[in-house]
Amino acid sequence: NKVCTQIADIDYGKIQLYAGNYDFWYESSQLLIKQMKEANKKKEEKIKELKENSLTDMTVAVFDINELKATNDNISHAAGDELISGAASCLREVFDGFGNCYRVGGDEFILIAEKVDPDFAKYEDELKSKMAAWKGHLVDSLHISCGYACSSEIKDFTSENVKLLINVAEKKMDEDKANYY
Repeated sequence: NKVCTQIADIDYGKIQLYAGNYDFWYESSQLLIKQMKEANKKKEEKIKELKENSLTDMTVAVFDINELKATNDNISHAAGDELISGAASCLREVFDGFGNCYRVGGDEFILIAEKVDPDFAKYEDELKSKMAAWKGHLVDSLHISCGYACSSEIKDFTSENVKLLINVAEKKMDEDKANYY
């Protein structure tokens, strides 16, 4: 702590230096780990609930706010909070009536719908439109990566394999995120 006055963060091949000692960054990382565990716990509880309901028609979409960490680091946490609030607002406007959206992590949301719409792309287009129109006070733009999966994509889908549906959606979201960066 007496020697270390800067921390290097290597993220997506980019190095950034931050002031601070080891204890500060260790406590911050422990807080992040705790938040991620809580987010996973919420997701697991919802999966358990869905498995118990014996659903056959289901859509799951996962969303991730792009550049939230950079916004928190380079502008402010208030700006990051504005992105989270903006994302929640856009998602609620687009998916209200189709399914329920939940925030499951710092920058992650999940939509769970007990139905299938073969034209889910229209929701993605509407979300893109809402994001393009969104303007914050501290941040000018909002970008959300999205991936979705429908029960019809999985042979012999039952509510027992909800996790598989989520994994398919997460893989598609990761591809969308990679295309963004």
